[in-house]
Amino acid sequence: AIRDMERAGIDIITDGEMRRESYSNRFAVALDGVDVDNPAIVTSRNGKPTAVPRVVGAIRRREPVEKRDMQFLRANTDRLTKITLPGPFTLSMQAHDE
Repeated sequence: AIRDMERAGIDIITDGEMRRESYSNRFAVALDGVDVDNPAIVTSRNGKPTAVPRVVGAIRRREPVEKRDMQFLRANTDRLTKITLPGPFTLSMQAHDE
């Protein structure tokens, strides 16, 4: 993905997020206070039951979440880089607050 973006002339490179299980889950599983092993079932916007992480305590970040991926990205390109992260609103819409 990095080489494809470089060849296409893209100025700011990302890693294509290929190592992520999902955009939001990678971040959610790195937080204390979030139970991903015993999900809640909520109704999604399209009316289907969906398993989501449960917020069961104070939210705290244990360690940098995307540091390893950013190190990989920077080691493999000399261009500007970026890593995308879900924000609080996105995470709150994809979790059940208990």
